[in-house]
Amino acid sequence: MKVLEEYLNYIEKNKKLSKNTVASYNRDLKKYVEYLNERNINLSDVVENDIISYLIELEKENISVSSISRMISSIKSYHDYLFFNGLAKNDPAKNIKKPKVKREEVEILTEEEVDKLLKFEDLSTPKKIRDKAIFEVLYGTGIKVSELIDMNLEDIDLDIDYIYCGSSKNQRVIPLCEATKFYLLKYIKAVANATAFFNKKKEQTNLFNS
Repeated sequence: MKVLEEYLNYIEKNKKLSKNTVASYNRDLKKYVEYLNERNINLSDVVENDIISYLIELEKENISVSSISRMISSIKSYHDYLFFNGLAKNDPAKNIKKPKVKREEVEILTEEEVDKLLKFEDLSTPKKIRDKAIFEVLYGTGIKVSELIDMNLEDIDLDIDYIYCGSSKNQRVIPLCEATKFYLLKYIKAVANATAFFNKKKEQTNLFNS
């Protein structure tokens, strides 16, 4: 586990990933390493088929597509680290693809109403960019309005395309589709003053309170 600890320290200190992301990577990779150990497979000897077999096992356990997608991100990042630091001769995860996560259908609005909202392209003011980002997050992730109101910048991880939602005891990790990520990033760049958010370590700032 020493190599794993060094990797986790690297992504936290060097890549500046959030504590939430590091914790997710830690959980995912411990489960992955346990699987390899049970089959007497050394990390340095892992091949692509070993990873595929592990993903098949996850599917048999009825792990959700979004969770498997997140685990693949963790595994790919870990093997990339091992390869570029000379701890493995190759990167067996480089060709592994994440499964596509489908948007959940919105049942309250009609198809015509949803279509109009999705086609809303007037982003001429910061407020309109914010409103578009809010809708895309709500529609693209299925989170509650109350959860969106409590969302902070540190709850968003654009490196692996996920957001963290809920309390620390009941935290959910939710994948972002391309459209949601696009407008969320546009909002952050345009009006959220990301640098100020990152530098405020003593108090959290709600993302959509501007």
